[in-house]
Amino acid sequence: MANPNYENFLAALEALCKEHGVLIATSGYDMLQVWKLAEGEAPIHPKCIQDMTKPDVGLS
Repeated sequence: MANPNYENFLAALEALCKEHGVLIATSGYDMLQVWKLAEGEAPIHPKCIQDMTKPDVGLS
């Protein structure tokens, strides 16, 4: 089931990145990097942001 707050956040983040001409990426370790957004690129790379706001996340 899609979380509307999460979906709205991703849309706003993508719009913000496009507005500022940047791409957000992970470093391969544990930090975010900001790069110049090239023509035709997606503003979030890789597309692997997880929604950890769900009430059952982390429960086993």
